[in-house]
Amino acid sequence: SLLGAWDFTPKVFLKGGDADEVDRIEVFDGGTGKRFFVDRDSDILAIVESIKSIEMKRGKISSNYDGFAFSLKFLDKDGKVIDSFIINSLNTIRDDPFFYHTSEGVLPYEHLAEQERQYFMEDGQ
Repeated sequence: SLLGAWDFTPKVFLKGGDADEVDRIEVFDGGTGKRFFVDRDSDILAIVESIKSIEMKRGKISSNYDGFAFSLKFLDKDGKVIDSFIINSLNTIRDDPFFYHTSEGVLPYEHLAEQERQYFMEDGQ
């Protein structure tokens, strides 16, 4: 059935968005409760291109789950949200009401963790 085929169609996040449209990425760390921003062009490019390069497959329903690793909002120069979703691990995105997984490629989870360390070191917090 057509509906069955739709269920397994790979999804690419940020497919229509280019890194040069993203002015900054607002990140909220669900583990530490800290919010920080990624605003250096080279870091935005690395994160956006990493996410766009991976095909994700839809998994189970996410609406009954609490907690997350990194909640991301991709903002343009006017502060408008281009896209938003959660990166839970090296291979899992949560975009309610579903989880999405990849068996090929790695999401920028470690890159975000490093960005958080640098942000708070520079900020003195």
